[in-house]
Parts: sequence; C-alpha cells; structure tokens
Amino acid sequence: MSNYKVANRYASALIGLSFEENLLDKINMDLDIVVKTIKQSREIQLFLQSPVIKPHKKNEILTKIFQHKISSTSQKFISMVINRGRADLLEEIIDHFFKIRDRKLGIIHVQVKAAIDFDKSQSEKLTRTLEEFTKKKVQINFSVDKSLRGGFVVQLEDTILDASLKRQLEILRTKFLQGTADLN
Repeated sequence: MSNYKVANRYASALIGLSFEENLLDKINMDLDIVVKTIKQSREIQLFLQSPVIKPHKKNEILTKIFQHKISSTSQKFISMVINRGRADLLEEIIDHFFKIRDRKLGIIHVQVKAAIDFDKSQSEKLTRTLEEFTKKKVQINFSVDKSLRGGFVVQLEDTILDASLKRQLEILRTKFLQGTADLN
C-alpha cells in the first residue's frame, strides 16, 4: 500500500476519533505542536525515519519530548503509529489530518502574493470576497512579491486569479498587437 494511502487511513481514523470524542480542537493543537517540532529538527526527522532505532526507544524519547505538552489521546495515537512501524510517516499523517479536518469544516487555504502588504480593511474585504466566491471559510496567507509591481495574485487550490499590474499590462500588450485594444 502506498504511503499516501497509509497516511490517509491513520489520519482519517484520528479525525473520526476527534469528532466522536469531541476532541478536535485539543488534538488539532497537539498535532500542531508535534509537526512544528518535527519540522524544526532535522535530528528528530532522521530519528523517526531510522529503521535501526527500535519502536520502543522512539516511543520513549517522543514521550519525554511531548510530556506535559500534548494530551494522552494524542500521545497514544503517536505511540500506536510508531508501534506499527510507521514512525517515518508521522509528519505525513499529521499533514493529512489537517487536510481532512479542513475539508470537513469547509476551510480552504489561499495564498495571496501582492506588490505591497495589504492593510486590515483590504485583507478583510478580500477574505469576504473569496468566501463568497468559494462558499467556504477562507484562511489567507499573505506574502509580498516585489516583482509584481502592483496588484496581487491569488492561488486558490489549483486556480490562480491574477489581478497583478504585470498581468494587466500583458493583456493590454496582446490586445495592441492584435489591434483590438479599445482606448476608451
């Protein structure tokens, strides 16, 4: 079975438990701590991927790392994953958990690149507009891209909405070359 399918199965099981036990918020916070810790430490990544280190040792060390930081439910889940020989997929399982959670809660993540930082009213207006467009709760990650010169580009899953000055000038140039530009 592919790693994608395995990670998805574990994540789906944890999502089911989270909703069933009304622990979604707590497990979400726990997994956020775990994945940030893993991503910030190359040593932990290598440790989890090592086939030489036995599962009981991995459990022992991760229990010490996350003791008093995550719930017993999350700790038990991590232990189960490790005991089943899937420690190398822990980060991927957590990523799948977040994706499934967002899908169930109707949340969509959007990347916005702009020539300058959006102020609060601009970001709120864009958020409202995108929520009306997608009919979902939108979480925007803003970044500045000086190469745009003006405007912004929105990446919404696999759709790109380009309202940049650069793109508008490209369209205008094409129209001029085709002789269809309307100067009014």
